[in-house]
Amino acid sequence: MEPNTKEYYELQSEYWFNENAKHIKERDEYKSQRDELINDIADIKRKAEAFDDIKQRFITSGYCADEAVERMIDFSICKVEKENARRNISKTMERGSDE
Repeated sequence: MEPNTKEYYELQSEYWFNENAKHIKERDEYKSQRDELINDIADIKRKAEAFDDIKQRFITSGYCADEAVERMIDFSICKVEKENARRNISKTMERGSDE
């Protein structure tokens, strides 16, 4: 194909348009990943602040820092176990009503 012809420039234009479109798509995917990471970091910071607040409350109520963390872990385990028990009871009741 001869340079300086209309066909040549049209093909070049189409090629670079397609290349640019690929890069734009890639950029948008990176932006999406970045936004997800920012949201995850914000969520982690929020949870860390809540953890620190609860730990401080335990400490001010007379527990040492290690005891406070242990109490928090015990509390969260109890909470999870209670949730699991509620789900199991609910599932059992649903099965019983189906029969």
